[in-house]
Amino acid sequence: MDKNKRILSFLISFFMVISFIVPINAEKDEKNIFKEILKDDFEKNSSIQEIDSAEQKIYMVGVEGESILELLDQGYDEEKANKIALDIQNKAIESIKSFKNVKIGEKYLYTTNGFSITTDRNTAKKISLLPLISSISEAQVYEKRVNNVRNILEIASIKKEYGLDGAGMVVAVLDSGVDHTHKDMNIDSDNVKLTEEIVNGLKSKNKITYGKYFSSKIPFAYNYADDSSNVVRDTLKERADFSHGTHVAGIIGANTKDGGVTGIAPNAQILNMKIFSNNPKVPGASEDKIVKAIDDAVKLGADL
Repeated sequence: MDKNKRILSFLISFFMVISFIVPINAEKDEKNIFKEILKDDFEKNSSIQEIDSAEQKIYMVGVEGESILELLDQGYDEEKANKIALDIQNKAIESIKSFKNVKIGEKYLYTTNGFSITTDRNTAKKISLLPLISSISEAQVYEKRVNNVRNILEIASIKKEYGLDGAGMVVAVLDSGVDHTHKDMNIDSDNVKLTEEIVNGLKSKNKITYGKYFSSKIPFAYNYADDSSNVVRDTLKERADFSHGTHVAGIIGANTKDGGVTGIAPNAQILNMKIFSNNPKVPGASEDKIVKAIDDAVKLGADL
Protein backbone atom coordinates (compact mmCIF):
# COMPACT_ATOMS: atom_id res chain seq x y z
CA MET A 1 0.00 0.00 0.00
CA ASP A 2 1.48 3.37 -1.00
CA LYS A 3 1.88 6.32 1.38
CA ASN A 4 -1.23 8.20 0.21
CA LYS A 5 -3.43 5.13 0.46
CA ARG A 6 -2.14 4.50 4.00
CA ILE A 7 -3.02 8.07 5.00
CA LEU A 8 -6.49 7.77 3.52
CA SER A 9 -7.01 4.40 5.18
CA PHE A 10 -6.13 5.96 8.53
CA LEU A 11 -8.58 8.83 8.04
CA ILE A 12 -11.44 6.51 7.12
CA SER A 13 -10.58 4.14 9.97
CA PHE A 14 -10.56 7.09 12.39
CA PHE A 15 -14.04 8.09 11.27
CA MET A 16 -15.43 4.57 11.37
CA VAL A 17 -14.09 3.95 14.88
CA ILE A 18 -15.86 6.98 16.35
CA SER A 19 -19.11 6.60 14.42
CA PHE A 20 -19.69 2.87 14.34
CA ILE A 21 -21.92 0.69 16.48
CA VAL A 22 -21.86 0.03 20.20
CA PRO A 23 -23.03 -2.98 22.20
CA ILE A 24 -26.52 -2.82 23.69
CA ASN A 25 -25.37 -4.97 26.59
CA ALA A 26 -21.82 -3.71 27.10
CA GLU A 27 -20.86 -6.33 29.61
CA LYS A 28 -17.41 -7.83 30.18
CA ASP A 29 -15.99 -10.07 27.48
CA GLU A 30 -17.32 -13.58 27.98
CA LYS A 31 -14.76 -15.30 25.76
CA ASN A 32 -14.05 -18.75 27.17
CA ILE A 33 -16.30 -17.98 30.16
CA PHE A 34 -17.77 -21.47 30.14
CA LYS A 35 -14.40 -23.19 30.11
CA GLU A 36 -13.18 -20.93 32.92
CA ILE A 37 -16.20 -21.79 35.06
CA LEU A 38 -15.93 -25.50 34.36
CA LYS A 39 -12.17 -25.56 34.85
CA ASP A 40 -12.47 -24.14 38.38
CA ASP A 41 -15.25 -26.36 39.63
CA PHE A 42 -18.24 -27.44 37.58
CA GLU A 43 -20.24 -28.58 40.56
CA LYS A 44 -19.57 -25.43 42.59
CA ASN A 45 -20.97 -23.31 39.78
CA SER A 46 -23.86 -25.59 38.88
CA SER A 47 -26.39 -22.99 40.06
CA ILE A 48 -25.42 -20.80 37.12
CA GLN A 49 -26.81 -23.27 34.62
CA GLU A 50 -30.23 -23.09 36.30
CA ILE A 51 -30.62 -19.39 35.39
CA ASP A 52 -32.47 -19.06 32.07
CA SER A 53 -31.00 -22.46 31.20
CA ALA A 54 -33.72 -23.33 28.68
CA GLU A 55 -33.72 -20.01 26.82
CA GLN A 56 -32.53 -20.31 23.22
CA LYS A 57 -29.78 -17.84 22.38
CA ILE A 58 -27.15 -17.34 19.69
CA TYR A 59 -23.59 -18.32 20.65
CA MET A 60 -20.30 -17.66 18.87
CA VAL A 61 -18.18 -20.80 18.66
CA GLY A 62 -14.43 -20.76 18.05
CA VAL A 63 -12.68 -23.77 16.51
CA GLU A 64 -9.29 -25.18 17.52
CA GLY A 65 -7.76 -24.36 14.15
CA GLU A 66 -6.43 -21.46 12.09
CA SER A 67 -8.40 -19.24 9.74
CA ILE A 68 -7.57 -19.04 6.05
CA LEU A 69 -5.76 -15.72 6.56
CA GLU A 70 -3.63 -17.19 9.35
CA LEU A 71 -2.72 -20.16 7.16
CA LEU A 72 -1.86 -17.88 4.24
CA ASP A 73 0.49 -15.98 6.56
CA GLN A 74 2.18 -19.30 7.34
CA GLY A 75 2.96 -19.80 3.65
CA TYR A 76 0.16 -22.11 2.52
CA ASP A 77 -1.39 -21.45 -0.89
CA GLU A 78 -5.05 -20.45 -0.88
CA GLU A 79 -6.42 -23.83 -1.99
CA LYS A 80 -4.51 -25.71 0.72
CA ALA A 81 -5.35 -23.10 3.38
CA ASN A 82 -9.05 -23.35 2.54
CA LYS A 83 -8.97 -27.15 2.77
CA ILE A 84 -7.18 -27.20 6.14
CA ALA A 85 -9.47 -24.59 7.69
CA LEU A 86 -12.63 -26.19 6.30
CA ASP A 87 -11.67 -29.71 7.37
CA ILE A 88 -11.17 -28.76 11.01
CA GLN A 89 -14.37 -26.69 11.02
CA ASN A 90 -16.39 -29.57 9.57
CA LYS A 91 -15.01 -31.91 12.23
CA ALA A 92 -15.94 -29.44 14.97
CA ILE A 93 -19.48 -29.10 13.61
CA GLU A 94 -19.79 -32.87 13.30
CA SER A 95 -18.78 -33.23 16.95
CA ILE A 96 -21.82 -31.26 18.16
CA LYS A 97 -24.43 -32.94 15.96
CA SER A 98 -25.25 -35.39 18.75
CA PHE A 99 -26.85 -32.48 20.65
CA LYS A 100 -30.44 -32.42 19.43
CA ASN A 101 -31.34 -28.86 20.45
CA VAL A 102 -28.58 -27.13 18.48
CA LYS A 103 -29.08 -25.20 15.26
CA ILE A 104 -26.01 -24.31 13.21
CA GLY A 105 -26.04 -20.70 12.02
CA GLU A 106 -23.36 -18.69 10.22
CA LYS A 107 -19.95 -20.16 9.37
CA TYR A 108 -16.68 -18.22 9.23
CA LEU A 109 -13.42 -19.34 7.68
CA TYR A 110 -11.51 -16.43 6.24
CA THR A 111 -10.78 -14.02 9.09
CA THR A 112 -11.55 -16.43 11.91
CA ASN A 113 -12.37 -20.12 12.08
CA GLY A 114 -15.70 -20.63 13.77
CA PHE A 115 -19.45 -20.65 13.48
CA SER A 116 -22.56 -19.60 15.36
CA ILE A 117 -25.19 -21.81 16.96
CA THR A 118 -28.59 -21.34 18.55
CA THR A 119 -29.04 -23.37 21.71
CA ASP A 120 -29.61 -23.14 25.46
CA ARG A 121 -27.01 -22.26 28.09
CA ASN A 122 -26.64 -25.78 29.46
CA THR A 123 -25.92 -27.23 26.04
CA ALA A 124 -23.49 -24.41 25.30
CA LYS A 125 -21.56 -25.33 28.44
CA LYS A 126 -21.35 -28.97 27.35
CA ILE A 127 -20.21 -28.01 23.86
CA SER A 128 -17.45 -25.85 25.35
CA LEU A 129 -15.83 -29.01 26.75
CA LEU A 130 -15.41 -30.66 23.35
CA PRO A 131 -11.77 -30.99 22.23
CA LEU A 132 -12.21 -29.14 18.90
CA ILE A 133 -13.93 -26.13 20.50
CA SER A 134 -11.61 -23.30 21.57
CA SER A 135 -14.16 -20.79 22.83
CA ILE A 136 -17.88 -20.15 23.13
CA SER A 137 -19.67 -16.97 24.13
CA GLU A 138 -23.12 -15.47 23.83
CA ALA A 139 -23.41 -13.28 20.73
CA GLN A 140 -23.62 -9.59 21.57
CA VAL A 141 -26.20 -7.32 20.00
CA TYR A 142 -25.18 -3.84 18.82
CA GLU A 143 -27.15 -0.67 18.23
CA LYS A 144 -26.50 2.20 15.84
CA ARG A 145 -24.44 5.00 17.32
CA VAL A 146 -25.49 8.53 16.43
CA ASN A 147 -22.42 10.71 16.70
CA ASN A 148 -21.29 13.91 15.04
CA VAL A 149 -17.72 13.89 13.81
CA ARG A 150 -16.27 17.05 15.31
CA ASN A 151 -13.06 16.86 13.32
CA ILE A 152 -14.60 16.14 9.90
CA LEU A 153 -13.42 19.49 8.51
CA GLU A 154 -9.89 18.78 9.70
CA ILE A 155 -10.07 15.36 8.01
CA ALA A 156 -11.25 17.04 4.80
CA SER A 157 -8.33 19.49 4.89
CA ILE A 158 -5.79 16.66 5.28
CA LYS A 159 -7.43 14.82 2.38
CA LYS A 160 -7.16 17.94 0.22
CA GLU A 161 -3.55 18.59 1.23
CA TYR A 162 -2.44 15.13 0.08
CA GLY A 163 -4.66 15.05 -3.00
CA LEU A 164 -6.48 11.92 -1.88
CA ASP A 165 -9.71 10.76 -3.48
CA GLY A 166 -9.98 7.04 -2.73
CA ALA A 167 -9.56 5.81 -6.31
CA GLY A 168 -8.83 2.09 -6.33
CA MET A 169 -10.00 1.57 -2.74
CA VAL A 170 -12.91 -0.52 -1.43
CA VAL A 171 -14.59 0.32 1.88
CA ALA A 172 -17.11 -2.00 3.55
CA VAL A 173 -19.92 -0.17 5.38
CA LEU A 174 -21.55 -2.36 8.04
CA ASP A 175 -24.64 -0.45 9.06
CA SER A 176 -28.38 -0.06 8.37
CA GLY A 177 -27.89 -0.17 4.61
CA VAL A 178 -26.80 2.21 1.85
CA ASP A 179 -29.23 3.74 -0.62
CA HIS A 180 -27.64 2.94 -3.97
CA THR A 181 -30.11 5.29 -5.68
CA HIS A 182 -28.87 8.34 -3.74
CA LYS A 183 -27.71 11.14 -6.03
CA ASP A 184 -24.29 11.31 -4.33
CA MET A 185 -23.43 7.62 -4.72
CA ASN A 186 -21.24 8.22 -7.78
CA ILE A 187 -17.71 7.50 -8.87
CA ASP A 188 -15.58 9.47 -11.35
CA SER A 189 -12.47 7.37 -11.64
CA ASP A 190 -12.00 4.49 -14.07
CA ASN A 191 -9.52 3.12 -11.53
CA VAL A 192 -11.89 0.76 -9.73
CA LYS A 193 -10.80 -2.34 -7.90
CA LEU A 194 -14.08 -4.24 -8.31
CA THR A 195 -15.79 -4.53 -11.69
CA GLU A 196 -18.93 -6.64 -12.01
CA GLU A 197 -16.87 -9.39 -13.62
CA ILE A 198 -14.34 -9.37 -10.78
CA VAL A 199 -17.09 -9.39 -8.14
CA ASN A 200 -18.78 -12.37 -9.79
CA GLY A 201 -15.42 -14.15 -9.93
CA LEU A 202 -14.73 -13.54 -6.24
CA LYS A 203 -18.22 -14.66 -5.29
CA SER A 204 -17.79 -17.87 -7.28
CA LYS A 205 -14.32 -18.52 -5.87
CA ASN A 206 -15.48 -18.00 -2.27
CA LYS A 207 -18.87 -19.71 -2.69
CA ILE A 208 -20.80 -16.52 -1.95
CA THR A 209 -24.18 -17.28 -3.53
CA TYR A 210 -25.94 -14.08 -2.43
CA GLY A 211 -25.51 -10.33 -2.83
CA LYS A 212 -26.04 -8.04 -5.79
CA TYR A 213 -23.89 -5.76 -7.95
CA PHE A 214 -25.59 -2.36 -8.25
CA SER A 215 -22.99 -0.06 -9.77
CA SER A 216 -19.29 0.69 -9.93
CA LYS A 217 -19.84 2.77 -6.76
CA ILE A 218 -21.65 -0.03 -4.90
CA PRO A 219 -20.39 -3.28 -6.42
CA PHE A 220 -21.88 -5.52 -3.72
CA ALA A 221 -24.88 -5.28 -1.40
CA TYR A 222 -26.56 -7.79 0.86
CA ASN A 223 -28.92 -7.77 3.84
CA TYR A 224 -27.11 -10.01 6.33
CA ALA A 225 -29.54 -9.27 9.14
CA ASP A 226 -32.51 -10.78 7.31
CA ASP A 227 -30.62 -13.10 4.93
CA SER A 228 -32.24 -11.19 2.10
CA SER A 229 -31.42 -9.23 -1.04
CA ASN A 230 -33.81 -6.50 0.15
CA VAL A 231 -31.33 -3.75 1.01
CA VAL A 232 -33.60 -0.75 0.34
CA ARG A 233 -36.39 0.46 2.62
CA ASP A 234 -39.61 1.77 1.10
CA THR A 235 -41.71 3.95 3.41
CA LEU A 236 -40.69 7.39 4.64
CA LYS A 237 -40.38 6.14 8.24
CA GLU A 238 -38.28 3.18 7.14
CA ARG A 239 -36.01 5.40 5.05
CA ALA A 240 -35.41 7.68 8.06
CA ASP A 241 -33.93 4.70 9.90
CA PHE A 242 -32.25 3.38 6.76
CA SER A 243 -30.53 6.76 6.26
CA HIS A 244 -28.00 6.10 9.05
CA GLY A 245 -26.00 3.75 6.85
CA THR A 246 -26.33 6.05 3.84
CA HIS A 247 -25.07 8.94 5.99
CA VAL A 248 -22.01 6.92 7.05
CA ALA A 249 -21.35 5.87 3.44
CA GLY A 250 -21.72 9.50 2.37
CA ILE A 251 -19.14 10.80 4.84
CA ILE A 252 -16.77 8.13 3.58
CA GLY A 253 -17.44 8.26 -0.14
CA ALA A 254 -20.07 10.79 -1.25
CA ASN A 255 -19.33 12.11 -4.73
CA THR A 256 -21.77 14.87 -5.55
CA LYS A 257 -22.37 16.17 -9.06
CA ASP A 258 -23.80 19.57 -8.04
CA GLY A 259 -20.95 21.20 -6.14
CA GLY A 260 -22.02 19.98 -2.69
CA VAL A 261 -19.97 18.37 0.04
CA THR A 262 -17.93 15.32 -0.90
CA GLY A 263 -16.83 12.47 1.33
CA ILE A 264 -13.39 11.61 2.67
CA ALA A 265 -12.79 9.29 -0.30
CA PRO A 266 -15.23 10.29 -3.08
CA ASN A 267 -13.86 7.78 -5.59
CA ALA A 268 -13.77 4.81 -3.21
CA GLN A 269 -16.12 1.92 -3.85
CA ILE A 270 -18.62 1.00 -1.13
CA LEU A 271 -19.64 -2.51 -0.09
CA ASN A 272 -23.15 -2.29 1.37
CA MET A 273 -23.10 -4.86 4.19
CA LYS A 274 -26.50 -4.35 5.85
CA ILE A 275 -26.39 -5.72 9.41
CA PHE A 276 -29.53 -4.10 10.87
CA SER A 277 -32.85 -5.78 10.17
CA ASN A 278 -35.77 -4.35 8.20
CA ASN A 279 -37.93 -5.67 11.02
CA PRO A 280 -38.44 -2.85 13.57
CA LYS A 281 -38.96 -5.45 16.31
CA VAL A 282 -35.38 -6.67 15.98
CA PRO A 283 -33.44 -4.51 18.48
CA GLY A 284 -30.00 -4.34 16.90
CA ALA A 285 -27.26 -6.05 14.91
CA SER A 286 -26.24 -9.50 16.11
CA GLU A 287 -22.56 -10.36 16.41
CA ASP A 288 -22.90 -13.49 14.26
CA LYS A 289 -24.17 -11.42 11.32
CA ILE A 290 -21.46 -8.79 11.81
CA VAL A 291 -18.67 -11.39 11.73
CA LYS A 292 -20.19 -12.96 8.62
CA ALA A 293 -20.27 -9.57 6.87
CA ILE A 294 -16.65 -8.86 7.83
CA ASP A 295 -15.58 -12.28 6.59
CA ASP A 296 -17.26 -11.64 3.23
CA ALA A 297 -15.85 -8.12 2.97
CA VAL A 298 -12.32 -9.50 3.21
CA LYS A 299 -13.10 -12.18 0.61
CA LEU A 300 -14.37 -9.44 -1.73
CA GLY A 301 -11.17 -7.42 -1.40
CA ALA A 302 -12.20 -4.64 0.98
CA ASP A 303 -9.32 -2.40 2.07
CA LEU A 304 -11.30 -1.25 5.12
